[in-house]
Amino acid sequence: MSQAGITNAANSNPQIPTSFVTDLGTATPSANILNVLGGTGITTSALGNVVTITNTSSIPTGASGTVLQGQGIGVNPAFSTATYPSTAGTSGKVLQSNGTNFVESTPTYPSASGDSGKVLISDGTNNVYSTPTYPNSAATTGQILRADGTNWVGTTATYPNTAGTTGNLLTSDGTNWTSANPTIYSATLNLTNAQIKSLFTTPITIVAAKGAGTVITVISVMVKFIYGGTNAFTGGGNLNIRYTNTTGQSINASIMTSALILGTASVYSQSLNTAISGAAIANMENRLVCIHNATAAFAGNAANNNFINVKILYYITQI
Repeated sequence: MSQAGITNAANSNPQIPTSFVTDLGTATPSANILNVLGGTGITTSALGNVVTITNTSSIPTGASGTVLQGQGIGVNPAFSTATYPSTAGTSGKVLQSNGTNFVESTPTYPSASGDSGKVLISDGTNNVYSTPTYPNSAATTGQILRADGTNWVGTTATYPNTAGTTGNLLTSDGTNWTSANPTIYSATLNLTNAQIKSLFTTPITIVAAKGAGTVITVISVMVKFIYGGTNAFTGGGNLNIRYTNTTGQSINASIMTSALILGTASVYSQSLNTAISGAAIANMENRLVCIHNATAAFAGNAANNNFINVKILYYITQI
């Protein structure tokens, strides 16, 4: 609200205004002019040499525990929807939202900073500083945090950032840990009834070829025959393991005899690699390892519930 027209014609020593005109609703300061600012609910009155401003508005009242908040420039303040506690609460507690209002936390928090390197942890009741310290900066690339019996520190050795090739293991190179091929590998093959009956003409690969110049050196073979309890196989021959196919270089010609496979008992057989002498390089380098049976195909077992499981240990030779 602006009350214009309260003037003093002199340019020095302003006089007390004695007359007022209608409110203009604006406020533009100017020499020797008194502007009265106001808004809704504000009135002015004048009598003689006295100016009276009457404010008829009042501060809004809110619900218990709410606080007055600004709503932006030119907008009246309003009380919050959420409530706040009226007392300070227990020492060390903090204000947190419960989804509706702000209340003091159940656990307490320390009021002072802990020793250098310590972190906040829960002791099951409150949040306190840890006893061990943690480094404040990242260690060298590849290092991990490790306890030294008192505190947590970065390791001297580094560790790889990726998993590496399938089947790789972490190995030490004398300085750091690296992802590398294990010295000894294993492979498992669970033969179905149909695969067993077709082994004579269709060998099954248990280890794929490993690349030019490499030889898969079989250390041992474990075979488990599982009798289904209904009827036995007929025909067949010894189960053997070879490079390449049914006519490839033999690794072990009898990892389980046909007599055991034709039997009515579940049994194990374990065999070690037999000596190979004078084999052509092309017959062993970059060749897969497969399993098949000699002499004839297996038949019988009408219930189709006899099975054979095979596991081999091997390493890769490159010389």
